[in-house]
Amino acid sequence: MNKWHNFYTLLLGYCLIIATLLIIDHYLLTDSPTSTELCIIGNEITTISECYDVMLNGL
Repeated sequence: MNKWHNFYTLLLGYCLIIATLLIIDHYLLTDSPTSTELCIIGNEITTISECYDVMLNGL
């Protein structure tokens, strides 16, 4: 019983951390005056949204 309690506590904590990061990220991106922040992938300079696409979909 105690083992499962620890597992669910860790899982809940992990979900809370992910949710917090997503919320912070969302507000930082929407509050920033320029939402076209630059990001360098390899030798190419792209926008932040393209950077996220590359991170999610891989190179």
